Amino acid sequence: MLAARLRLLGIDDTTLSNMRQIRPLLLRELEPIVEELYRHLLSFPEVARLLPEKDIRALKVKQKAHWAALFACEFDDRFATYAMRVGQAHFDRKIPPYVYLAAYTYVQCLIVARISKAVNGRDDLAGALSSLSRVITLDIDLALSAYTRAYWSDKPHDESGRILV
Repeated sequence: MLAARLRLLGIDDTTLSNMRQIRPLLLRELEPIVEELYRHLLSFPEVARLLPEKDIRALKVKQKAHWAALFACEFDDRFATYAMRVGQAHFDRKIPPYVYLAAYTYVQCLIVARISKAVNGRDDLAGALSSLSRVITLDIDLALSAYTRAYWSDKPHDESGRILV
């Protein structure tokens, strides 16, 4: 399953090499990016209701750990299980996919801005940004797969396994 996804997304040796080059920058920027993300999310009452204030500190720690694990680019079964568990946790907490995707997009845009500033005018900007996009899309794919699996597992099925709507 994972190998096919990696191939489909074009995550290859070049992608991994590009990610190794930008990883130090990404890790340095995680703290301010996560702080900015939560300021943004909490400015929307409908999202703030989903994120109890008592949980924010722990969520920030988990968020930083998640991005650090993603940027390590160790895409094996352990990573896939972890990413699916993250998606399941979002589903269990009733975080709608649109909020999940909005948060991901917000973080990705913050990262793109920082990478662009760091490598401005150098030939490796396109490769760095393409690699980042591929890796983030893999993570989104795995998490949303967990959402989908959890959602459809609650639906009634007929004896052949087809979902009854």
